[in-house]
Amino acid sequence: MITFKELKYVTLVNKYKNFSQAAKHAGISQPALSMAISKLEEKLDIILFYRDTNGMVRSNIFSEFLSEEGAHIIQDVDGVLLRLKSITEKRVGNVVFGVGNIIADSLLPTALKNFCLQHDGIYPNFINGYWYELREKLLRQEINFFVTANHLDAHDDKLSQQDFMSLRVNFYARADHPLTHLKEVTCKDLIEYPVITYHTVSSKKLIFEKLDTQQQINKFEKNFPAGRLESVKLAIPIISGSDYLVMAPERFFQAELKSGEFNIIDVSDFDLLLKLKLVTRTKEILSPLESEMVACLEVARDNFLST
Repeated sequence: MITFKELKYVTLVNKYKNFSQAAKHAGISQPALSMAISKLEEKLDIILFYRDTNGMVRSNIFSEFLSEEGAHIIQDVDGVLLRLKSITEKRVGNVVFGVGNIIADSLLPTALKNFCLQHDGIYPNFINGYWYELREKLLRQEINFFVTANHLDAHDDKLSQQDFMSLRVNFYARADHPLTHLKEVTCKDLIEYPVITYHTVSSKKLIFEKLDTQQQINKFEKNFPAGRLESVKLAIPIISGSDYLVMAPERFFQAELKSGEFNIIDVSDFDLLLKLKLVTRTKEILSPLESEMVACLEVARDNFLST
């Protein structure tokens, strides 16, 4: 039977075609590597390499085969070791993650409270940001996971993405807003009024496609967005006393809707679903404490969706 170490030696010799160079990358002496290959040849009863007098070696069908197959095995094992290292090197009690604005507004306070109740003296560190900002921090290992909306539903080989929550986007207005008196509201009606929101990439594209004239486009550029807030809940006193609208996910402003202070403006030609993702680095496993923080976010999510 061939061992993993022997397989790695064959792969290195086949790659560098020189025992001295292969030995340096294997971390052993040249005589030790040469002896290990000779013993393997004897064990397998085949010749793997032809030695030249100038120190170079030539491969054959057997060493080429072992090297090709071995490269995949070595890569898989190295991947497992990297993932194991990512767990063992994380400090005990250290949880660092990122959240988008929607999660910060809806789930984060409850999730943090529950986590701290379960882990006395451990206080997670978190940052708030957009997808592209959190992605860069994740890849620089400043955070170890994040949860936010993937507005463009983009695929990324460097990231591992799991579905976390989907929310439909609504427009909220005060109870007697002029749009509430229209029988049907379209995107062309919507752009007549200023909109406060978070990020606007996908929503802007969707509305822009419904416009016909330059005059409509000019109003659209002026009013959408008319203001950006890190927390749309800060918009409550603004829209309560003005014609501003706020674009936010469903299930926001539940108290204001229940009291009749706010209405949802149903825009007939606007339909947008936000897909929120739990994101980690590819092939990396979260530590037990990080997994428990995710579990607290999931419990908060389930409660949020059920109310």
